[in-house]
Amino acid sequence: METNSSIEELLENLDLQIKLITQLGKECLEIPPGFYMFDIYTIGILNRSVNIIKGFSDLIRSKNFIAAAPLVRVHVDTLLRLYAPQLINFNVDEFAKLVFSGTPVRNIKDISNKNLTDTYLVSKLNQVSGFDWVQKVYDTGNAFIHFSDQTIFASMKPQQTEMHVNFTIGLHDNFISDSEKHGSVFWMNKITEGIIILTNGWVDQKKSYL
Repeated sequence: METNSSIEELLENLDLQIKLITQLGKECLEIPPGFYMFDIYTIGILNRSVNIIKGFSDLIRSKNFIAAAPLVRVHVDTLLRLYAPQLINFNVDEFAKLVFSGTPVRNIKDISNKNLTDTYLVSKLNQVSGFDWVQKVYDTGNAFIHFSDQTIFASMKPQQTEMHVNFTIGLHDNFISDSEKHGSVFWMNKITEGIIILTNGWVDQKKSYL
């Protein structure tokens, strides 16, 4: 995936990633001798991922950037939940059981006795090779989760020739710049790639047990 790819090319790549994630989940479950508790956790992660990706793509294609943008931050949340078990010093099946029992991930501690809060997970993952963009995307995404200046600016557009501002309340994203739309789709792809990388790590780990 190239940074100079068009928005539609990036959306088409997301379509392909949905198929890849679906196949990856199937492969994960088919590794003998059976499945682990963490497989169920992983399948939940992957199911959430493909549905968030599809919803995001549909919203971007229907010119609803305001509804699509928060999903980038939600997608980061999914990535963090898949990364969290890499920081613990106990069995990942036990981690999955804790989550299944209703324990929030933020209340689980890592090998350094630190709570796996979003802030902590972002800081740790951002230090991993190839993931040095996570902090930036997480912080930017928060601006779209909560009502902020980003939300306000989406409804207004200054005129270039006069000291006037156009406002809108409508079902479109014409006041959003193409570069901002492109950025959201680009980072959605990067987050998805991260989810695939981490899932492949679990698949490889399972295969090593054979």
